[in-house]
Amino acid sequence: DEEKGQELILEPEGGPYTGSVAVRIRVVGNTEKVSGIFYSTDGTDPIVDATFHGRFGKNEERDGPASARAVKVGDEWAVTLLGSCTLKVVALISDNQVRSAGAYAV
Repeated sequence: DEEKGQELILEPEGGPYTGSVAVRIRVVGNTEKVSGIFYSTDGTDPIVDATFHGRFGKNEERDGPASARAVKVGDEWAVTLLGSCTLKVVALISDNQVRSAGAYAV
């Protein structure tokens, strides 16, 4: 279910980039109820858990972290991508989820 009046925006949009790309994640609407922003870089739906503050991994030694919680910077969240990936992002707002995704080629 999506929280009414909430929108999740990824900036810049997906596309080709050189070197790395810092993706800003913004929630449009009331951000006071945001419990966390969660993301994955392998195209799967990220694990969403408001009590989690680190990284989730399928097999972190082999595959690297599959899901993580984004870092909050002011009123936004940030993720730096160092390689090509499909970024999927979920904002946990109250008990509802708002989703967004973008494909980034780095």
